Amino acid sequence: MTKSGAISEDFGNRHDIHHNGRVGNMVTINGRVPDTFAVRKGERIRLRLINAANARIFSPDFTGFRPAVIALDGNPVPQRFAPDALQLGPGQRLELAIRMPDDEGAIVSLRDVRGTKPKVLATLRAVGQSLKRDLRDLGPLEPNPVAEVDVAAARRIPLALSATAENVAADSICGSLGYSFWAINKVPWPGDTPDPTAPLAELKLGQSYIIDMENLTPHAHPIHLHGMSFKVLSSSTRAVQPLISDTYLIQPDEKVQLGFVADNPGDWLLHCHIIEHQKTGMTSYLRVA
Repeated sequence: MTKSGAISEDFGNRHDIHHNGRVGNMVTINGRVPDTFAVRKGERIRLRLINAANARIFSPDFTGFRPAVIALDGNPVPQRFAPDALQLGPGQRLELAIRMPDDEGAIVSLRDVRGTKPKVLATLRAVGQSLKRDLRDLGPLEPNPVAEVDVAAARRIPLALSATAENVAADSICGSLGYSFWAINKVPWPGDTPDPTAPLAELKLGQSYIIDMENLTPHAHPIHLHGMSFKVLSSSTRAVQPLISDTYLIQPDEKVQLGFVADNPGDWLLHCHIIEHQKTGMTSYLRVA
């Protein structure tokens, strides 16, 4: 974006689309530039962060206090934790419980610390008489009715994320970029035609499955599954919590296991939520019947 607010002429060159996507140079909150919000002192608030960017990955940081994560991607967490080193990929949702300070004018800042130049995204300022709330009084959220995966009986679905040497031009009702670059299991998505390709896998309704996902690329990919939620079982690079989610931000060279029950019949898209990656091949679907 230029200083006048117009989109820069060099926004979205092919190199950016292939690699990080259109990250841009301006971050907004609720469609506005970073702003300050007045909140009662000692108030307990529930903050929902939604990464609506098409390519930017955020590393949220809260200066001066430690909020508690209470839900991820709309699913309550089994045990609340501090969002230390947590990354939020495009399409992901993060819900936090926060207690405002008791001092008049005290500032709570939400920053993005990914990259070399941290950015302030929003500022909360404590005002008025303290309400003296306590985060420990916040009861548990009602759980979502997500079926428990049977790990012992689960069938495996291999899923490899990679680049492709193909350059397939295709029409697309969602707007094709006219070429492919990324692939799932070596197959680039050819476009939004009525039956573009065979499903990644055909699943039996009610059966448990484990996606063995491997990222063979030097880039992170927020992989999103429509229609069903999964449990994060394990990772080759880090300790993970058994969180229920519908999007997993897989890191370069990481291998991860995602368990779920195929309890929703239909064809369900599975794709990278960086839109430029999705539109250049990193898309497929699962069929449940």
